[in-house]
Amino acid sequence: MIDPLSSMVVLGLSISFHGIPASIHVGLPLINVQMKRICIYSKDICWITGRSERYAREVMRDIRLLLKKEKHQLITIAEACDYLGLPFQEVCEMLNRRT
Repeated sequence: MIDPLSSMVVLGLSISFHGIPASIHVGLPLINVQMKRICIYSKDICWITGRSERYAREVMRDIRLLLKKEKHQLITIAEACDYLGLPFQEVCEMLNRRT
């Protein structure tokens, strides 16, 4: 529910605590923000470089080895740009236009 007077988003939640109904209202400021990614995936590297999926996976593996990251840790766009020698701003613009 949006409160037009205060430009706040009010979320009304009904919960039960030990059988007693309770209501929680959380006020959040209404912000118009476009989410932008910070991590990069092998498909993105394929699309940016025009190379194969296998090449992209090898690049991701090499970046993880170089930065001593574990398999579950994500690679940021900045890290990939540093490794590939690509301009960070242009790559971000390409990825944001794509999604």
